[in-house]
Amino acid sequence: MCLALAAPVRADLVEDAVEALQIGDADRSLALSEALLAGQPDHVDALIIKARALSLMGRAREARAAASAAYDAAASEPTRYAAAMFTAELSARDENYMMAQFWLRRAVQHSESDAQTQRVAQAYRVARTKSRWRFQFSAGIAPNSNINNGSSEQIIMINGLPFLLSATAQSLSG
Repeated sequence: MCLALAAPVRADLVEDAVEALQIGDADRSLALSEALLAGQPDHVDALIIKARALSLMGRAREARAAASAAYDAAASEPTRYAAAMFTAELSARDENYMMAQFWLRRAVQHSESDAQTQRVAQAYRVARTKSRWRFQFSAGIAPNSNINNGSSEQIIMINGLPFLLSATAQSLSG
């Protein structure tokens, strides 16, 4: 019976916290979300509400931590997508475009429609354009027929004197 009474209270707390966010009362919204989290630390909605409230209060680092915790606590793909997108948005607002790109890469893994994938791609292009960092890696491999770095000549001249190279000083084909 106690559980039946507790469930509506939690739903009311979530509704009250969202309503507080909508009117811009970040302090009340944060307090309500923390009350929810006291009873259930992995309550995804409460973590997102907490992140939004902290963001409104200008506490960007704590907001990203709460949004990241929401991503970790999320059990469904749509919820993980939404949490990753919100964390990317918080990172971009803080001009941390590298972190935004990281979270957008996570979001695209959980997108369920072409529209969501396109939204992530567009956000990624914007973050990449605004980022000051550029990375480009390349590598190459080529065969070498001279595996011991020996001479290709049998006789070499040093100070006008001819020297006959032994077989071990000549190149070995590989």
